[in-house]
Amino acid sequence: MDGSEMPCQALVRMLAKKPGWKETNFQVMQLKMQVVAAVAQRGQFSKMSASAVLDALVDKVGDVKCGAIAKEALSAIGEACSLPWTAEQVTSKPLQCSWCLFAGKVLPAFVLVRA
Repeated sequence: MDGSEMPCQALVRMLAKKPGWKETNFQVMQLKMQVVAAVAQRGQFSKMSASAVLDALVDKVGDVKCGAIAKEALSAIGEACSLPWTAEQVTSKPLQCSWCLFAGKVLPAFVLVRA
């Protein structure tokens, strides 16, 4: 499928359908995040598509089993949607969170993704 024909937002929203980003099977969750990364790299991934998935990816960065793939997907979104916008969206999420460990994992991970 050509990148200009790929329905990026529809694909991302389909992945978010029940159980969506609360999937308990980590292998399925890893595949979902790989799809998001592939769509961001190959399609015309918009900021609206990114907004639909950023919260879930930020939540999964601290996950032991899915963290690496979540970082790859965030990197692909940063390349597709502009790094300053993605950085602003990603860094504002953990600062709103009351769980300090969460913020301690997400912000350094984003710095590594940008490097």
